[in-house]
Amino acid sequence: MYANDSTPLWLSASPGGPGGNATFASVTTTGAVNVGTSINIDAAAYFLDASNNLTAAINNNNNGTLALSGNNAIDFKQVGAVGGNSSLLIRPLGGQDIFTTGIVDADALTLANTGGAATVGTATLSNGQATVSTTASDSTCYIFLQRRDINSSTAIGELRITQRNAGNFVVVSASVPPTAPTTTVTGDQSSFDWMIVNPA
Repeated sequence: MYANDSTPLWLSASPGGPGGNATFASVTTTGAVNVGTSINIDAAAYFLDASNNLTAAINNNNNGTLALSGNNAIDFKQVGAVGGNSSLLIRPLGGQDIFTTGIVDADALTLANTGGAATVGTATLSNGQATVSTTASDSTCYIFLQRRDINSSTAIGELRITQRNAGNFVVVSASVPPTAPTTTVTGDQSSFDWMIVNPA
């Protein structure tokens, strides 16, 4: 099979368009490989530039994983999507397992703000206290707070987390300077934004 720089290589189970499955012992290409359903790489795929320099590679680690590497930035884009409106979902085979990576450089980060496992949200103090329920909370999580609005507060305190529990955390408006035990500012009816980060 051969494709030049101006004509992509299409693999199809039937005439008229890409489709079906393709299995390769290895792939070396300077263009694009478009497969409608799936591509199975038994050994490795190597992507070369016009001067036959290696720019990216997909290697089978022989343990059910694929290692993707490249000398240049590797861009993922949904075919036919308008730039900026495509997406890429990467997750472990188990779906709910931990996905471990290195430094992540992203233009935007979308976090769950609905449902029982929300990791970001907004809550409002009632007489200086609020309990936020989410299964993302546990005793070891990191919780970040930011006041959103003072609402009808007659006094303002310092937002402070007093409890981190499995399933919820408690925020109080603490007097400033701090006292021990914490004195709650009951006149604080502020709303606040929160975000949870769980350590690996």
